[in-house]
Amino acid sequence: MPEPARPLRVVMASVDPRHPGGIVAVVDSWRAAGLAERVALTEVYTSAVRDPLPRKLAQAARAVPELLRLLARRPRPDLVHLHSSTGGSLLRKLALSWCCSLARVPYVVQMHSGAFEAWTARSPLHRALARSLFSRAALVIVLAERWREAALSLGARRVEVLANGIPVAEAAALAAAGVGAAPRTAGEPPVLLFYGRWAPVKGLDLLGEALRGLDRRDYELRIFGAGDRAWLEAALAGVPGKVSILGWLEGERRAAELAGAAALLSPSRSEGFPVALVEARAAGTPVIAADVGAVAEALAGYAAATLLPPGDAGALRAAIARLLDDDPPGERSAGQLPVGLLAEGAVDRLVEIYGSVSPGR
Repeated sequence: MPEPARPLRVVMASVDPRHPGGIVAVVDSWRAAGLAERVALTEVYTSAVRDPLPRKLAQAARAVPELLRLLARRPRPDLVHLHSSTGGSLLRKLALSWCCSLARVPYVVQMHSGAFEAWTARSPLHRALARSLFSRAALVIVLAERWREAALSLGARRVEVLANGIPVAEAAALAAAGVGAAPRTAGEPPVLLFYGRWAPVKGLDLLGEALRGLDRRDYELRIFGAGDRAWLEAALAGVPGKVSILGWLEGERRAAELAGAAALLSPSRSEGFPVALVEARAAGTPVIAADVGAVAEALAGYAAATLLPPGDAGALRAAIARLLDDDPPGERSAGQLPVGLLAEGAVDRLVEIYGSVSPGR
């Protein structure tokens, strides 16, 4: 579909970028891939991931009149793009969706949570809330084909699949770092890497259980991210190898850490479409991951990936043991990412989606 002569006016409602995380990384990748040059983009932030509940509620309360003001101005937005997870995130987007319906401006809702099927199955109220959000949307975006039917069952009139990815420039930088990484020196312990949120859903307690049963300690576990540090320290208590708990990982340091890691670990109990696995793939870093959400789609065709049953500490321990037993690794190769995992392709598809749901386009 050709792009209109006038850029579409799009309001995007998502997470405040003060705190990095999954949805923030996705929107950042689109911005880096040129979305703001393809549409007239205005952003509204409904919450920040690590804010306490009172602050989240206050920011959500401010977002409603802000969106109403944008919907009332002339010229009006052509559409609104709502980024949603489950729980409070869905409730905040539901409030904004009512604003869109009141103003008769179409909205697109994108579901980022890999747990939304389980969340909606938990109670009739959850299902009713999700149905209210999905059924009035012009279009629902899901991260992988496996969630299409779930969205349709919740009243979505039209569903499109849009995978998460990273910009071409970032993929090239990660590949260069991976291929150019210096080999480990004799006696230097292999590095097991994790970066993301410190919470039970990410399976770091399973990782602790797996490593406590491992009959060796000649490795370093490097944990980057943010969240409940006290819970994390308890989950990893007694791990025999060296454990380093560090801050958020981004930019050139992320490339260096991926290049130097023996493997990226993803023992999650639930995932959407994890960008970290795409980054590891671009760098040529081996991956050991629980097969949840769209993990299999993110790693499809990647020879250095090991997929495990979710929640299985024994399988995780065995996979890590095999990795360490095979050390030192052979020469690392970082191939070109599939087009579907590049943010530029996602932006092309997104602009097409916007054009297809905007009135008169």
